Amino acid sequence: MIPHINRILDLALLIFGLLISIYSIIGILILSHEHIHYSILLILGSILMVCSAILKVKSDLELLDTELHSVRNLHSTSVKKDAVNHISNWRIRDLEYRVKRLEEKLYK
Repeated sequence: MIPHINRILDLALLIFGLLISIYSIIGILILSHEHIHYSILLILGSILMVCSAILKVKSDLELLDTELHSVRNLHSTSVKKDAVNHISNWRIRDLEYRVKRLEEKLYK
């Protein structure tokens, strides 16, 4: 889902669930004896708030997943760069050694 729509849906579910739960609790307290439809509304409000929490956790996990992938890519890039640098340094040292040996042979 698009992040903005996900946030709006999450907030809408939370607010709607809270309003339904508050309405059902007030209905139960005012009437002082429990009517079944207020209990059903209370359960519905609770379910909506749980759905809101699930959506929030899901979006946070998606964000963490994308960050983890970017960190992995950076790490693999740095490891490859270090390996290339090591090979380059080894070749440079090898060439320096060969040049030194050739100079010694020339000047002898």
